Amino acid sequence: MTIAVDARELEGHPTGVGRVLEGLLEAWPEGDQLDLICRSRPRLATLRKNWRVTLRPGPVGMPGWIWEQTILPQVARGATALLCPGYGMPRFAPCPTAVGMHDCAPFELPETFAWRERRRRQVVARVAARRAAFLLMGSHFAAQQAQLHLGVPPDRLLVLPYGLTSTFTPPTQQQIQAIRARYGLRGRVVLFVGSNLQRRRLPQLIERIARLARTRDDLSLCVVGDSPERAGSEAGPTERSALRRLGYVPDEHLAALYGAATVVAYPSRYEGFGFPVLEALACGSPVVASATSSLAEIYPGRAWLVQDDDPEQWETALAALLDDPSEHARWCERAQDWARARTWHQGAQMVRERLALAGGLTS
Repeated sequence: MTIAVDARELEGHPTGVGRVLEGLLEAWPEGDQLDLICRSRPRLATLRKNWRVTLRPGPVGMPGWIWEQTILPQVARGATALLCPGYGMPRFAPCPTAVGMHDCAPFELPETFAWRERRRRQVVARVAARRAAFLLMGSHFAAQQAQLHLGVPPDRLLVLPYGLTSTFTPPTQQQIQAIRARYGLRGRVVLFVGSNLQRRRLPQLIERIARLARTRDDLSLCVVGDSPERAGSEAGPTERSALRRLGYVPDEHLAALYGAATVVAYPSRYEGFGFPVLEALACGSPVVASATSSLAEIYPGRAWLVQDDDPEQWETALAALLDDPSEHARWCERAQDWARARTWHQGAQMVRERLALAGGLTS
């Protein structure tokens, strides 16, 4: 089978969608011809002999959505199927297409997007909902959202067991010590990982850590992800004293940072899966997260889930994990084996089988 892949999510810094594509490719069954189509050289640890990278940058300054509608379908012509992991697809795709629809945030939380971006994302999602052979996502919550907002029937939804890429293995003590020295981490650390989206409620987390830091002078909040300057602008003078902004951190450092953290906090009110929670658990850090959306589906009993809008619950959970070594150890051990066992092999096989059916093949 020849599969064309929109591989733009492998360009630049990793994203959640990039995590999905990396995992699928890493575990993809042998034997298929994969054509990874992108605008610049992608991040790839290995390139199998029957895979190829096709670079089609397009004219300078061409928006991504125009590239998706014009250049991508031209290059994908002749493939058995097309895999588009990032919400959109060509309106006139030349072959059956699978689209990653990891959440429906532009419909569920429209106020968190600028008008033009919200409209673009909604149009792109509706095209995929009508024209894709099937949509793939990482939770039943996300599938229900696709049914609610896009009217996609259940037989065109494929819920995958999202997993870890090989990057996220438990760090050694030596690696943890080295990463703490590299980033100047001292004392107890609460770690936040992710894009600074409004729905992830980083300003509220900053305020909660600032209150805890008033009686814990060795406590800091480390923020890993894009737009660190926005995170700073959302914090007042008191909050900034307990805030460390690391900006983008390469994946080869991230596993050790998870292991170096005393607690990982993920106060998101809306997620289709929540990769930072899984990654932190696999790397040996306890997690406090919001009991919302897919987080409430996937992580009960594995992360300490609290009501998103209850500051007292957040501070109680964080304080317990920061101050009580036995409680900390109990939550570290609770989900580590489960998280480490989450691989991409089953998900990759599921996607391949559905693409084969969509392309008129039996296997």
